[in-house]
Amino acid sequence: MGAWPQSPSHVARRASVGPAHVGDRRTRWIGGGLAGLVAALVAVAVLATPSAHPTAGRPASPAVTASAAPATPVPTADAAAIFPRAGAEDVADRPWFLVVGDSISFGLTVDPRRFGTNSSWVTQIQPMLGAGGPVADDLACPGETTASYASACPLVQLARWLSGTSQRSAALDAVRAHATTLRFIVVELGANDLLNARRDGVPLTTTLAQLYTRLSGIVGDLAAAAPGVRVILANLYDPYAPSDLAASQAVDQADAAIAAVAAERNAAVADWHAAINGGAVPLGTLVDLAHGDVHPTVEGHRALATEMLAVLERQGLAPLPGGAPLAVGQGGG
Repeated sequence: MGAWPQSPSHVARRASVGPAHVGDRRTRWIGGGLAGLVAALVAVAVLATPSAHPTAGRPASPAVTASAAPATPVPTADAAAIFPRAGAEDVADRPWFLVVGDSISFGLTVDPRRFGTNSSWVTQIQPMLGAGGPVADDLACPGETTASYASACPLVQLARWLSGTSQRSAALDAVRAHATTLRFIVVELGANDLLNARRDGVPLTTTLAQLYTRLSGIVGDLAAAAPGVRVILANLYDPYAPSDLAASQAVDQADAAIAAVAAERNAAVADWHAAINGGAVPLGTLVDLAHGDVHPTVEGHRALATEMLAVLERQGLAPLPGGAPLAVGQGGG
């Protein structure tokens, strides 16, 4: 597909294949999008028909477009019961951390056995931080991209905490309201940018350039709102490995762009690619291949949480096991 965009001078990788082939064999639902999938999941849970789940072994794509909408409205009350929020409902007067992201940090699952319980990395890292550790304000919304982050999440009806506003607006409002107790910020975006581009036939080089520019703007925006607070970027794992070389190459280049943004913005990187694709544990244990899904299993989210904790410890933002919690405002540089 041509050279990597040259605007980030310290990134010089080449894309040998285009996004039109990324994940073709494992994206049976990509035409319907995540919106239709979630509507179906709500119907499945409400009707108590656990057998109506995706074909095993074919991960679905979380990709959606900004205009995508469920074929039938998703009842807010039902969605709240099926997909409970990760993190605290109120962080006032408490040490806290901010999470902006997509369906991974939201905790989306297609496994009916997990409905009603949020087992995302955000939930699992909480006890790892200790009793005195910061609590999460998780604003993540399924289907979010680096573009929709500033306008409107495609599935904002599932993220009731956004109250119809953009994730960017909600994040900046939260920072302004509780700046003095904010410990760190996690940004987890980019997977849907790749998946949407593959679906829509957008050249990979164009997608990577846009990802770099928008992600840099998101990090810069948050850093300006919270001076001195560390931002941590989560990179992308590959749910299609090892059978789809094109997907792997696209993910590798997106992760290079994320690393470049982190270097430019003095942010840290949580290596979620290594956590999931490092090879120590079979991919099917960490990604829900049994239900044809690209999202992590409970074990996969635990691996993401463990990697995030390691980053926090290296940054001095979390106590080592058995250590005393950091005081509010300590370690935010």
